Amino acid sequence: MAFRPAGSVQLANATDAARAIVGVSVTNRGSDQGQAAPMLEQIEARTGVRPTELLVDGGYPSHDAIDQASAAGVTLYAPVPKPRSKASETPDQPPIDPHLPKPGDSDAVAAWRVRMGTDDAKQIYKQRAATAETVNADAKAHRGMAATALRGLAKVTGNACLFALTYNILRFITVSA
Repeated sequence: MAFRPAGSVQLANATDAARAIVGVSVTNRGSDQGQAAPMLEQIEARTGVRPTELLVDGGYPSHDAIDQASAAGVTLYAPVPKPRSKASETPDQPPIDPHLPKPGDSDAVAAWRVRMGTDDAKQIYKQRAATAETVNADAKAHRGMAATALRGLAKVTGNACLFALTYNILRFITVSA
């Protein structure tokens, strides 16, 4: 038996103690790239507040997304990809530092590269593992979100929204107890 993943659920959550889910999106794209800007818009529409910082996993940060976040006044935190090949390295040529700006980088992308090389940015980014990954793990391990028999983006989106609502209610009970 085989299955073909047809939808990817994207969740955005706060990094405070409540870890409330503030954004839900379902796409049928094969990659997360390009999803940061629509999620920012959704977070602002749902909460009435644009976040000042956005922590995203390594699949999200396209250069366009970094430029869009910066233009909106949002500081994006995402890992900088490691250089693809070490074939160009020689004993007299040091390895490429991925945190240095590259030719053709916009100001926002260059600033992101440099920022992610700092200890402060690395500490901020660690919050993602303690928040987003716990939400994702809960969704998959305890709420049946690892796979679904539903078909169509609308149905999967409805299911994801019901998960988010349930999760947020349970978090509210936990935090206020």
